[in-house]
Amino acid sequence: MAGTERKVLQKYYTPGFDGSKVSRIRKKKSTYFMERATDINMKRETAHADDYLGLKFFRFTFSLAEVKVKRDLENTDYTTESGATRNINFNLKNLIEQKASSITDDVKAQEKEDEELLDSLFGNKDESLSSTKIFEEIVGEIIDSGENSDDELRHHYS
Repeated sequence: MAGTERKVLQKYYTPGFDGSKVSRIRKKKSTYFMERATDINMKRETAHADDYLGLKFFRFTFSLAEVKVKRDLENTDYTTESGATRNINFNLKNLIEQKASSITDDVKAQEKEDEELLDSLFGNKDESLSSTKIFEEIVGEIIDSGENSDDELRHHYS
């Protein structure tokens, strides 16, 4: 080997791996926390007994402490099998449901604010003003004011 060539370390990341979705892992025998997307050298094994929709499960083993992490395709996450504990355990489905409910609450609040603004701008709450009626009134006012200004310009230049 030449001086500029280096030995390639075995680092394998599955095509579906997203490091931002994996929480921190702590080794049981030490207080060291591994952050998300930490580069580690590991041994990959195929978990033959497990299968999800025809996709293989892989088990990753690293460190002298035998920390085993297995990919969880159903929840798009990783699970720790032995030698480590999860610092944060979250469920992606619950996060999606919470986000969806907060978005619907925000939309309802915005609709209520819009209705109150329209009521305050256009007067009576008893009259049901649709957006088309409001649009026709505004366009009619613009057209009426445009005709007057054209007449004034014609008289001015003639």
